[in-house]
Amino acid sequence: NVVSITAGALITLVGSWVWADPARVTANPFEALALIDLADAPARRPASSSGRSEGSTSSQLAAVRHWVLVRSVQGTVVLIVICPLATVTWGVISPSLFSLWTSLALLWAIAAAVTVIGLPIQESLQHVSNSLYYALAGFDGERSSDM
Repeated sequence: NVVSITAGALITLVGSWVWADPARVTANPFEALALIDLADAPARRPASSSGRSEGSTSSQLAAVRHWVLVRSVQGTVVLIVICPLATVTWGVISPSLFSLWTSLALLWAIAAAVTVIGLPIQESLQHVSNSLYYALAGFDGERSSDM
């Protein structure tokens, strides 16, 4: 693993040095970004279809942040401390118990992969389907005269 990560890093580093575009390299990479004037921003966001405001107050964000931190610490303690401590009493594990343990690890990895790949797809499914519809139907944003 260390060799593959190091090789990938070296290939990326050497490739970026060899094929770097000097015209795109600037002292300040944020120089070309447009500034947003907050004085022109609306004071209040419109309510969404659920009746709630799309923006969140700082107290709501703080509550969500606290909830996420507590759950992540709990999950970390369970996975790193409690699960290994539970296996200490097993002593030397049998081949069948090893198979069970590796099966659970494989199922955990599959669930993580499905979550990491599936949730972004699910969140953007409407946009992807609209894009595919317009791409396959031949629309380019303007209505053609033959339709």
